[in-house]
Amino acid sequence: MRDPEHWDLRFLWQYGSGRPFTPTFRDDRHQDPALINSRRLPATTTVNLDADRYFKLWGRPTTLFVDARNVLDARNLASLTQSTFPNPFVGQSGDEYLIYYTETGRAGGAYLQDVNGDNVLDWVPVRDPRAFQEGRSVRTGVSLSF
Repeated sequence: MRDPEHWDLRFLWQYGSGRPFTPTFRDDRHQDPALINSRRLPATTTVNLDADRYFKLWGRPTTLFVDARNVLDARNLASLTQSTFPNPFVGQSGDEYLIYYTETGRAGGAYLQDVNGDNVLDWVPVRDPRAFQEGRSVRTGVSLSF
């Protein structure tokens, strides 16, 4: 039985060293075996808090709880590549999300297009939010036992 006079608080910090990935470049016809898993993604970190308090409500055991995930709103990379449907511009020259990250160090995808008429293809960022893990979220609620 929990002490009804106090809150229970849990703190969880998760750290992940960056996962390896294989750089991909424009106009690559064959993957260089020496480059397989030769680079690392950025590290990830997440802080989660969870608290609850037990009390009686109308003589019934009741718990008030709060669950906060990614409290610091860290912008952690989830995946470099995504399905490009339904954008008809992305996916024309290989895995453009991965190529864009390899060349620029920025996640979120892009496609190649001559935007200024100089006959040179430029990256046009897509800023796809699926490339990142969920941001901060807070849930609260009441549990009533009967």
